[in-house]
Amino acid sequence: MSINLLTHEWAQTKNLKSQYYPEITSTNDVAKAEFSQSQQDFCLYLADHQTKGRGRGDQSWQNLGDGEILLSTWCFKTDKPPQPLLTPLLGLALYESLFVFDSSLPLRLKAPNDMYLGEGKLSGLLVEVDQQGPVASVYIGLGLNAFGAPKIDTPTASLADHTQNVRQLWADFCKYLYNQFLIAIEKGALKELSEDDRDDLLEALNSGLPEDQQYTDVSPQCDLHGPSGVTSWMNL
Repeated sequence: MSINLLTHEWAQTKNLKSQYYPEITSTNDVAKAEFSQSQQDFCLYLADHQTKGRGRGDQSWQNLGDGEILLSTWCFKTDKPPQPLLTPLLGLALYESLFVFDSSLPLRLKAPNDMYLGEGKLSGLLVEVDQQGPVASVYIGLGLNAFGAPKIDTPTASLADHTQNVRQLWADFCKYLYNQFLIAIEKGALKELSEDDRDDLLEALNSGLPEDQQYTDVSPQCDLHGPSGVTSWMNL
C-alpha cells in the first residue's frame, strides 16, 4: 500500500476529512481551490503522483509516482490570524514528530523549512495562508521521503534508509504530527517565540552541524544569529 493511501486510511479512522488521489496536479493547488469554501475545519489532501507539484519559489516537488513519497497538504482553519513565526514553528513541529520513529535519528532542520536526515534531504514544507474575513486557512504542503527518495543532483534520504519501523509507526507519527501542527498554529498567532521554542529551534538547526557553522541564538522574532551575521528566517 502506498504511503499516501496509508495516511488516508489513518485519517478516516480518526474521522478526519481526507481526500486521496492516485494522480493530481498539485495537492496545494487543489486544496487552495476547495478548502476555504468548505465548512470543514480540517482536510488532508494526498496524492501518489503530482504532475505540477511545487515547492518554494520556482522549485518543483520531485516524486517517484509509486507512493513511496508522502505528497500531502494539511489544511486547517483558525480564527487567530497567523503571524510570520508560524512557518518556523511548523518546521519545528515536523522535526519533533519525526522522532516517533526513532529517538536517535540524525535529523536537522534547515531554514526556512527543509528537513535533513544525515546528509540527505528528507522533506520540505510549503506554508501558505489565505485570510478571508475573521477566518484564516492554513495550507501546509508536506513532501516526505518515506519508503524511497528521488534520484536528483541534491543528496536525498528516506526514512526507510534509517529505520525499519516506518509502516508500523506511521499511524503514531500522523497522530503526533497532526497534534503538533495544531499546537504550532495556536502559537503561530503570537508575535514572539517563547524561550522554550527558541531553544528547541536552535537545537534543531544546529543538530549535526560542525561547531563553526552553528547558530548561536534564535531571537524572539526568529532572527538567526550565525557565523555570517544575523538573518531573518522570514527573508530566507
